[in-house]
Amino acid sequence: MESSERSIDHSPQHETLVDRARKMVSIKCGWERLARLIAKYAPCFWCNPSFMAGTLLFWKESTASSSGGHHNDIALTDRAVLYRLTILCSFFAAGQVLFGIYLSVVYLVIPDCQSSTCTQSYIPNLWNPLNAVLGLTIIGLVLFGASLNALKIIRNVDILGALRYYWVLQWISPFEALFVFNLFDYHQVTKIFVTHWWHTEAFDWFRKQFCSDEDFNAIGNQTEFNNLSLDDFCICNTTTGELVNDACYDTREEAIDDMTVYSTIFFTTNFVWGLVFVIVLFLTTQMLEFIIGIQLVQKSKERNLSFWLTLPISACFFSGYAFIGVNFDDQVVSEELKWISITYYLSCGTFALVAFLGWYLAFTSVLDSSDKKRKEHASILFIMACVVTIACISAIMVVSIVFSTFASVTVENGERRGRMACELDKVGSCSNCDGEDDNAEICPEWTSTEVKNVLSAILKQNVIVAAILLIYALESLRYGIKMRTHITSYQVAYV
Repeated sequence: MESSERSIDHSPQHETLVDRARKMVSIKCGWERLARLIAKYAPCFWCNPSFMAGTLLFWKESTASSSGGHHNDIALTDRAVLYRLTILCSFFAAGQVLFGIYLSVVYLVIPDCQSSTCTQSYIPNLWNPLNAVLGLTIIGLVLFGASLNALKIIRNVDILGALRYYWVLQWISPFEALFVFNLFDYHQVTKIFVTHWWHTEAFDWFRKQFCSDEDFNAIGNQTEFNNLSLDDFCICNTTTGELVNDACYDTREEAIDDMTVYSTIFFTTNFVWGLVFVIVLFLTTQMLEFIIGIQLVQKSKERNLSFWLTLPISACFFSGYAFIGVNFDDQVVSEELKWISITYYLSCGTFALVAFLGWYLAFTSVLDSSDKKRKEHASILFIMACVVTIACISAIMVVSIVFSTFASVTVENGERRGRMACELDKVGSCSNCDGEDDNAEICPEWTSTEVKNVLSAILKQNVIVAAILLIYALESLRYGIKMRTHITSYQVAYV
């Protein structure tokens, strides 16, 4: 088996492919050098050639090509670098899945969710970092399976399979980056989440871990705490009203603080893990381009542009729906946020138009002058649609940045703050949301600072989404300009 792989690796076809890639992209490229450094010096025993027979071939080839054949100066081949990076991808994906499984068990499986409040606590939203971890779990499962399959593809020098692996990484990496950056809790919404979700059944396991039995047993003989369970004591609320005993309140606040610290550490660990994973995914994608060949990759992008744009089309649609349909109702959301939602829907339409025109340009032939003219008009419309899309996405970014800066002004009004808090709160921690008491304040449980921080977190994530969409729009524009130049140079007489 080793000899057969060696013969495949040294075949003229394979050498020509590698040589062509190296001619088009210099080996001194910074990303390639970084990939080689990581592949060579990553502290991973599973990459050791004596541990994995699959990499032994690469090391032998590299050693033979190095001066003197010493193992101290090993120059890994491109395929060896890609193989090791793929192993690292599978490792980070597996870790990501394990984080998600743990969270799913303690947050979704263990709690006995029977009330409507508990069900509502699981509704996804744009600011809760917990949803990002669950999203990364699904992505990790996909990438783990794709990476394991890619190891076989790399060993067999399957260029078509490597191209499919490249497209999997290209399509799913933006989701990975989005969820990872959502874990960066710059606006400290973890404390808000823990505080207002503390009484839900979804937090049953966490309350058992962080509430002190000693404090509960110390006041067990007091008559006002008769027939009170530890969980009720930890929530500091009963069916007859909130307990005002100092021991109950202090215990709850201490438990919430401990839970916040624990959650911050957990989310920060996931953020760092995911950030390193994003870097490894990017370097793996770069090495795939080097080995497959940039011309072949570019041709594949042109032929699959419509499929590639399904991601920004979906992202624009769901972002527009999320802004207007999930987090705020029409009476609460400001004109600026309504405008963002409408612009997302407009971008969804322009991206769809770009995808359709890209399909038309890629799969239609030029047989006469009328065909050429139609394709020229389609290419001009393609470029115009890309420019409109770039303008819409850029406007969303600018408005989100500016609006997040002045979020405190938006929630200054007491009634407006209360209405926004009632929309953000999905678990019943707000009171008087229906306005049954005209003299009482709407949702006094949420402060203006908490509403401002949540709103700023939503807008920060919106900036990240817009930045990713802008990359897609700019890449589409580059393709359109290149296609326009190519079409105008057609010589119909020779077709």
